[in-house]
Amino acid sequence: MPPPNFTPVDRTRWLAVVAIGLSIYMATLDMTIVATALPTIGHSLNSSATGTQWLLVAYNLPMIGLMIPLGRWVDVVGKRSALLLAIVGFAVASLACGFAPNLGVLIVLRVVQGTFAALIAVLVLAAAALVIAPKDRGRAMGLIGVIGPLGSVSGPVLGSLIVSQVSWPWLFFVNVPISAIAFALVAATVKDAGKLRAPAPAWLGAAGLVAAAFTLLLLGIDNLTSGATLIGGIMIAGAIVLGAVWFRTSDATNVTTVLRLKPLLALDSSLLMITMTGGSMFFLMPYILEQHMGRTAGEVGSIMFAMPLAMGVVSFLGGQLADKFGDWRAGLLGACLAVVGVALLFTQGDQWGTGATMWRLAIVGAGMGLFVAPNQSATMKFAPREKMGTASSLAGLSRNLGFTFGPAFGAVLVGGGHSVNGLLVVPLVASAGAALISLISATQIRRLNAGQASPAAAAAAPVAPQRETVSNPE
Repeated sequence: MPPPNFTPVDRTRWLAVVAIGLSIYMATLDMTIVATALPTIGHSLNSSATGTQWLLVAYNLPMIGLMIPLGRWVDVVGKRSALLLAIVGFAVASLACGFAPNLGVLIVLRVVQGTFAALIAVLVLAAAALVIAPKDRGRAMGLIGVIGPLGSVSGPVLGSLIVSQVSWPWLFFVNVPISAIAFALVAATVKDAGKLRAPAPAWLGAAGLVAAAFTLLLLGIDNLTSGATLIGGIMIAGAIVLGAVWFRTSDATNVTTVLRLKPLLALDSSLLMITMTGGSMFFLMPYILEQHMGRTAGEVGSIMFAMPLAMGVVSFLGGQLADKFGDWRAGLLGACLAVVGVALLFTQGDQWGTGATMWRLAIVGAGMGLFVAPNQSATMKFAPREKMGTASSLAGLSRNLGFTFGPAFGAVLVGGGHSVNGLLVVPLVASAGAALISLISATQIRRLNAGQASPAAAAAAPVAPQRETVSNPE
């Protein structure tokens, strides 16, 4: 019989899946919605372009620097309570951003907002494990994969509309009604008896170390790409030192314990590479289309929309394929499809036609959309339930680092004056890396599945409940 504090997940609560997707939508929306309004905000708050850029940096730094510490905390608290806290905190921080009197206060509030967004991102897989039956993992993660990324796609359009029709504070106020809907859905549909608890002092110290290390790393890379080699090198060296200190903490032991579990390291590595493909494509394509092909900004937006559109459409299909044919088959197919799409861009010659470019970008987007849901579904399957917070944080960190490193490497090539084919080397190498590592994870998953299905393994295994379990519902 299952332990008394566990209960089977016998059905998927689809409203809860929508609520989780809506929470991620908010977090990704604020990564892009503010970017289009930076000149307006700067003019309103009497700030320079250099100053307003920190509104983006301040939000993104917690999304990377705090992922691992928050994952450790999520492992030991109630997932429902933590998600409700994250949604409320994000809404309050958003409301405060809209009333910020000056740029300095707004930057600080963006850090707070980014911190709660990071907590939401960490909770995706952990909360999903409470509401998704094993047979529906792929479809559910596909649905979340459709709703969540819509934030980054709709952000620029919604931001431009808000700034032109009302005023910039509404960029932040719009999160309040979305948060209210997400809060109500989570409160009504996610069942978990676990409670919140304050983090231990040792946790705070480890969190400070890893956050500072990632902050120095990202700022160092930014300085290197902008030509400040000495400052960038010093920052990266500082990040390595802080990382070495953190590596001696219990947090590091917790992370390495999870990564040693096959196939989690390969799953996270392939996720990093596929998101690096997308990040580099979103950064490089405007340069290629405008500077090399002579397209207008409007034309660039229309052409590039093919990639996120295909990604969103195919994402749910990827989840269905994962449920029917297996996570490893769908994920590997998606990674290979992304490689094909990028490689086909090399075949266009000196002038890229609109339709020819769009269907090639659509293949890249379809590959990414097909990849993500199976990847996340497999992570849910093989991550220990008591380490789901850490596993979720590592997946989120891999995703965010991919979207950070992709543009960073692309900027180096743009600054070097490379040809179109030279610029495409970054997404080609990244997508090929994703396919290769996906092949490794597929091999590991096949062996693990074969071991679980073998008669000897079945005879040696302890008696277990027939259905997967989650924390006791209220």
